[in-house]
Amino acid sequence: MHGLQVKVKNTLVGQIDHLKVADIDNDGIGTVLIEGAGGLNPENTSQAGVARFALNNLRFPIREAIFAVAENKYSTNLAQRMAVVLTIGGIELDDAVLSGITRTGLFSLAKYRLLLENYIGPIPTSISSTLTDLDMPVSLVNNPQGRAALKDLGFDVLKINQDLSVHWDKDTGDLDLEQAHVSLENGATATVKLTLGGVPQFLFEDPRRAQESLATLTVKRGSIVIEDASTIIRMIELQAKKANVSQLEIRAATVAQIRDALGPLASSTFADDLSDAADRFMQNPERLEVRLDQKSPIPVTQLLGMAATAPQAIPNVLGANVSAD
Repeated sequence: MHGLQVKVKNTLVGQIDHLKVADIDNDGIGTVLIEGAGGLNPENTSQAGVARFALNNLRFPIREAIFAVAENKYSTNLAQRMAVVLTIGGIELDDAVLSGITRTGLFSLAKYRLLLENYIGPIPTSISSTLTDLDMPVSLVNNPQGRAALKDLGFDVLKINQDLSVHWDKDTGDLDLEQAHVSLENGATATVKLTLGGVPQFLFEDPRRAQESLATLTVKRGSIVIEDASTIIRMIELQAKKANVSQLEIRAATVAQIRDALGPLASSTFADDLSDAADRFMQNPERLEVRLDQKSPIPVTQLLGMAATAPQAIPNVLGANVSAD
């Protein structure tokens, strides 16, 4: 379909240049593609548009499952409800824009990709997503205090990029958060990685059995890395100026807050290392890393038991270490 337009009182308020629906069968739809779509509210000049939007590999539930839920809607179990969930293989979005109704500024997104694969029922066991150049003017932030704080830090536009990759391996039972990466231009970047072992297939088949999965679940490795956090220096300078104290005092107060947040771990060697690294990082915020370097997988049941009896020993068992460059 080409050239669809919507007019109100001879004023163009919406259009779609191209609409395509392909590969339709009883099981689903291969692709829904929309190109050159946009809309305008002539009363307040708010607008929205997208150069390209696609839904890929939509899978319908089987008819028997739908009938079963329809006939027993008040007595269906989780498995029956999961059987009627529509699934998708992916979403693609290019060059999207949205303007605010009550505030000036244009929200824009260059590219978004979401890929969902290897489903068990309606739950994907492989997920990857990419968000490229999400630009949000600070003027569109709803909270006045948050908006003012971002302005004080020198932000007019928040430019965000994100990558995510999660995969479950049926053969090994590993659930691998291969990467969760977020970056704020002229602000900071953060990357989280985590691998859990012993994740059973029945957890995806019936999430109600999550408690049972604890019997085999282990922590194998993990890390958190924060880099290029130039905004921390600006934040400390601003707080020191407002409170009329030195930057050293602000750093000391921040370190104390970090220790308090650690709760029962506050008196551990790990807390000492984290405090020292955090203080160095606030002075030179290039890279702060927390790693789990245990020699072998640690059962989650062991960690739960330690949380109740000896929480201060958990960092040592996990081989947790901290560095700041």
